[in-house]
Amino acid sequence: MSELWEDQGFAPISPEKLLYQDPGQRRTEFMLYAEGVDWTDPDHVRRALLVFEDFLRKYDEETYQWRHESSPTPDAWREDIRVRLERDGLVLDDSGKITWSTPPVLDRDLTR
Repeated sequence: MSELWEDQGFAPISPEKLLYQDPGQRRTEFMLYAEGVDWTDPDHVRRALLVFEDFLRKYDEETYQWRHESSPTPDAWREDIRVRLERDGLVLDDSGKITWSTPPVLDRDLTR
């Protein structure tokens, strides 16, 4: 998981600074990086969305056979993520690309 974040230039925060508490190792690792994202910086958000796209692609590849053998609705997870992203004004297309449904207005755009 760390390589997906680091491929986009993110580094984890120190564990002592982590506000999120969970016994799960993968969730904790994810949050060490996610809490290091400056969600007010458009470049950070853009790169974080690329990380999320990579996570979705990797999960889909690694669990495809298991999901299709063990579930009557093997792709329900994708619809659940799609709905959650839409709540935040984002769109997940069929290829796994995440984009804004309506791009946010940035302060720099207002000063032009």
